[in-house]
Amino acid sequence: MFFYIVGPSGCGKTTVCDCLSKKYSDFAHYNLDSIVSSICGKCGILGSWNEFGFLSIELSMLIEKFTITYDNKKIALIDVGAGSLQSEDFRNFIQERKCNLIFLGPWENDEPYFEECYNRVKTKQPDRTKENYRKLEFKQEIIDIYKISNVINTKGENIISSVKKLYEEVQKNKKNI
Repeated sequence: MFFYIVGPSGCGKTTVCDCLSKKYSDFAHYNLDSIVSSICGKCGILGSWNEFGFLSIELSMLIEKFTITYDNKKIALIDVGAGSLQSEDFRNFIQERKCNLIFLGPWENDEPYFEECYNRVKTKQPDRTKENYRKLEFKQEIIDIYKISNVINTKGENIISSVKKLYEEVQKNKKNI
């Protein structure tokens, strides 16, 4: 069973998924950017590769890693960065397969939340500008994916409450599958 965790960089996808998979043995966390980085030696879409090349590799790896070799005994939390959502093929993949999407944080225009996420990203990517962050993370095609997701509002939440919210959302959606 797959759950794709989406949201802007810095919203806590990786941290929350990692904590949840450590707390519950029936969960497995896969960070798509980390998988790509370990194989390609690049980190994120802002690496030296062009967007199309990076995203093509990311999508093919997702399909290969999670649909062919996956251990069905665990619930897969697939942490998907906004870079993957830049790819029209990936957006089609998500929509055609009616994937279970869970979004962390409010997607609507929320300037304080935007600043909170951006400041987290800035610590890891000091050269990234606000304009670049907003353009990449909140373009209309990505917001459209956020809108079809089950939204977990994690604004202002600590890690423990965010993990609990994600766990509850997965359990609720598991029953509907």
